[in-house]
Amino acid sequence: MAAIIVAAVVGFNMANNVPEDTVRQALQNSSTVADGIVANDYVTAQPYDLKNLKIDKQEDESTGEIGAAITGSNKARHVYFSGSMENDFFKTDFTGEAYYVKQGDTWVSLLGPSITGNTTTPLQGVGRISEASESDDYEISNFSSTLDSSNGAYTSTATQDVSYTFWFATDTATNTRTFVFDGDRWKPTGDTAVSNMQTKTNFAGKKFEYADTGSGMFKSGTTNSTIDFTSDDENGQVAATYSLDWKYSGNTSKGSSGQYYLPVNLSGNLTGAIEHEFGKDNFSIELNDAENQVTFTGGEPYATISAGDGESNTMSLSAATNTKYFESPFQTSTYRMSMGTYMQKA
Repeated sequence: MAAIIVAAVVGFNMANNVPEDTVRQALQNSSTVADGIVANDYVTAQPYDLKNLKIDKQEDESTGEIGAAITGSNKARHVYFSGSMENDFFKTDFTGEAYYVKQGDTWVSLLGPSITGNTTTPLQGVGRISEASESDDYEISNFSSTLDSSNGAYTSTATQDVSYTFWFATDTATNTRTFVFDGDRWKPTGDTAVSNMQTKTNFAGKKFEYADTGSGMFKSGTTNSTIDFTSDDENGQVAATYSLDWKYSGNTSKGSSGQYYLPVNLSGNLTGAIEHEFGKDNFSIELNDAENQVTFTGGEPYATISAGDGESNTMSLSAATNTKYFESPFQTSTYRMSMGTYMQKA
C-alpha cells in the first residue's frame, strides 16, 4: 500500500512538473544562449552550446485575476534552473527562472526563460587586437594571445605582425596589447604598443619614363628622359640611373631673349633616401647626381604620388641643376626645369 501511495505521488508530481527538455529547448532557441551573456569585444562571435542544464526547483504560483483571464489558468508553474553555456572563448555558469501554464497536455511558456545570475570564465585569450573586424589597410600574421589568471582575475596579452603594402614600400611592425576581463567583456589596458617598425622600399626594378612636358622651357622642346631604379636597402636608401635628352623644337636655335637653346643631354647615377610616414600611403624622395649637380625630387606635395589621391603608378618630379652645361641655354647658374610626369613603365 505504501509503495502504491509513493508511486501515485511521484506520478502526480511528474504530471505537474515542467519537463527539463521543455526548458532546455526554450533556452537553446533563445538569443541569450545563441549570443551569450558577455560581449564579443576582441573575440570572434560564436554561438554557444548549452551544457549541464538542470531544474533545481519548481512550484505553483497564482496568476491572479488578470493572468487567469489571459491564460485561462489561475496558477502558473514557476521553474528554477541552472546550467552553463560555452563556446571556444567563454564558459558562463548561470541560474534562471521561467513560468509555464498547462494547456491540455502541453506546457506553454508564460514568461521566460530568463537568466537571473551568471559568472563567466574566459577559456582562452582575446582573438584580435582591434575592437572591430581587422582593417583592410594591413595584413596580419603570427597572431597569438595568452590567458593569465591570478586570484580569479584574468588578463590576456596579444601580439601580431602587421604589414602595410604600397606600390613604393612595404611597412612591417609588431603590435602588442594587454587586456583585462571584467566579467562582462575584455577591455584593453592601454594603447597598442608598436615595435620592430621597418620600411622596405620597393623601387628596385621599376623604370619611369618622362611622359608630360609640364610647363616652362620644356614646352619649347622635345624631352626624352628615364629613371631606372637599381637597388633598395633596409634603411630606405635607393639608387638609380637616369638619362635626360632635351632638344629645342622651334624653327630657330635662337630664343626670343637672345639665348641659344642648346641641346641638353645628361646621364648619370642617382642616390637618395625615401621619407615616409609609417603605415601611410605617402612618401617623398630626393635623388641626387652629385657629379652633374642634378637633383630629382618627388612625392609630397605632388598629389599624383599617393595612390589614394591620384594615379598609383606615376611619379611627378622636378629637376634642378646648376651645372655649367645649363649656363649657356638658360643664362643662369641655377635653373629649375619645369615639373613634369614620370610614369612607371609596365
